[in-house]
Amino acid sequence: MIINFIYFSFFIVLISSVGELFNNIFLKNYSRKQELINTENLVSSLFLLGFLTLIINFFFPLDNIFLKIFFFILFFYSLFLSFKKIIISISNNLLLLILTSLITFYMKVGYDGLLYHLPHQSFIKDYKIIFGLFNLHERFGIISLYGYISSLFWVGNDLKIISYLQGCFYFILFYSLKNYIFDKQIFKKVVGLSTLIFFPMWIRFVDPSYSLVDIPSSIIFIITFFLGINIILNKKNSNYEIKFFILLSALLYCFKTSYLIFILYVSVIFLIFIKKNKFKDTKDIIFLLLPILMVFFWTLKSFINTGCLIFPIKFTCFDLIWADLELTNIIYNEIINFGKIYVNSFSQIIITKNFNTEYIIYLIFITILFFYLFS
Repeated sequence: MIINFIYFSFFIVLISSVGELFNNIFLKNYSRKQELINTENLVSSLFLLGFLTLIINFFFPLDNIFLKIFFFILFFYSLFLSFKKIIISISNNLLLLILTSLITFYMKVGYDGLLYHLPHQSFIKDYKIIFGLFNLHERFGIISLYGYISSLFWVGNDLKIISYLQGCFYFILFYSLKNYIFDKQIFKKVVGLSTLIFFPMWIRFVDPSYSLVDIPSSIIFIITFFLGINIILNKKNSNYEIKFFILLSALLYCFKTSYLIFILYVSVIFLIFIKKNKFKDTKDIIFLLLPILMVFFWTLKSFINTGCLIFPIKFTCFDLIWADLELTNIIYNEIINFGKIYVNSFSQIIITKNFNTEYIIYLIFITILFFYLFS
């Protein structure tokens, strides 16, 4: 466990340092005033890694020596720039690092990780983008940007580092909720505590596993949604907040395209910010090109893999030589039926004996951790 804690802490520091480099370039010295390990640096790093791997895979397989050298330089150059902050940042977040490293220690491959998540990662490691990849396995039409990021952390056939990547999202959640709970505003305290208490209401949160995108995308959704609320309620928003909100929204969509429905919320928040006359600088508009480009390339990737701009929404699909509209329609109907079944059975899931037992244990553990250790 101690070795696992050391490795996981190093992983978090490494990811955070890349995010700090990104933020120093695009957010102009914002992160230099913050500690190294924080939500902004972690999320920005994931955005950058996802953006780079997505674009690179259009031209090259992700498992080649030149890319390994490139990412090695990126990681350790970032680490060098952030070196002075490492010790104090680890000490400030020691308890959260211990908690999350324990979660990663007991992680196993997710229930459908071997079905299509890991096989897809194997494909993009060995091949550049493939026309009609969806025809090899129908689930390859609904893959996630998370898989592109994960593919960077395969060590041969050892997937341990992928559990650290999954743990990174748990850390982001706990770090963000800690800040909400100990904020001076009552509203944020209530939001933080209520989210923490009801976090495992979806059964998949109770049994941590890696290679699945459900937990990462849900955590990104939570962070994005709360930031949007904060932008609405706060009369003194900075340009940084809306930039980070848009970056989060693009990452959320590329993690799971079913969050397309979130576009309405994003539009409302953005228009509110524009109305406040706080997003008129040319540099701010140029920054928007990053999330826009990522969504564009993600849509292009979907079109090449499946023949659909947004798989498997029917009116975005085209009758192409590499597309299979009949199979696409079958998957579309299966998703609709699954949604209906899930909604109808949700109340039955949350009252099962096993769930209640695990949920009570979770509540006791979290209560002790946040009100005793952080007091």
